[in-house]
Amino acid sequence: MNYYAESAYNSTRPRDLPPAEAGQQGWKSRSLRRKPLQGRPGVHCGEHLSISHADLDALFGRAWPKHMPHWRYHEKVDWEHLGNPAVLINAIVTLAMVGVFAGVVSLGSFAVYEGFYEVFVAWGGGIVLAVPVSICVIGTLLTKYVLSPDKRNFWLNRRTGLVSLPRRGRMVELPFDEFDPYLMPFTGYMGRTSYQLVLIHRYSDQHLIYPEEGESPWEVEAFWEFWQQY
Repeated sequence: MNYYAESAYNSTRPRDLPPAEAGQQGWKSRSLRRKPLQGRPGVHCGEHLSISHADLDALFGRAWPKHMPHWRYHEKVDWEHLGNPAVLINAIVTLAMVGVFAGVVSLGSFAVYEGFYEVFVAWGGGIVLAVPVSICVIGTLLTKYVLSPDKRNFWLNRRTGLVSLPRRGRMVELPFDEFDPYLMPFTGYMGRTSYQLVLIHRYSDQHLIYPEEGESPWEVEAFWEFWQQY
């Protein structure tokens, strides 16, 4: 019995998909189709893995027996995005932790000269620190015990070759082979240009954005090759 379904993606199979009809894509998909990935010689997924191997270390390291029953990476993998409440709250908690660290350093410097009681009690420094600390505690408890870690994430199903996308309270499943890769450049807050991989469905307005950023276009090419081989 074959472990994979007949619809499973095969990168060696030639893509003979018919072109999309005019007007099938919405304005958002059309705006993302400015820079298609053409594929460059000499780009291999090994180059990407040599740069970013934290996921593989977690997968094949000591955490393997603990995570494997819950995260079946050999069958499917998820792409997180801010539409997932757990991801958004984790981002807020991270910012709050930075605020706690900055507050402790700043208030601690004053406490050296003014005294602990004067800074943290008389000046209200303890109350100032209590706000980000409370955010960290509440956010951590929510993500650990209340919110689902994979809610509203994109799923790449290796066994079936389908991509699961959350749309308006339901899951839409589309063949991975019908997605075309594109390069999306954007400028961050510091003025640095980064790049992301965008997969756009050829026959609809569905698309998904790979959450990891690349500092150069060749890294996005490597991302695309990696996920094709997955």
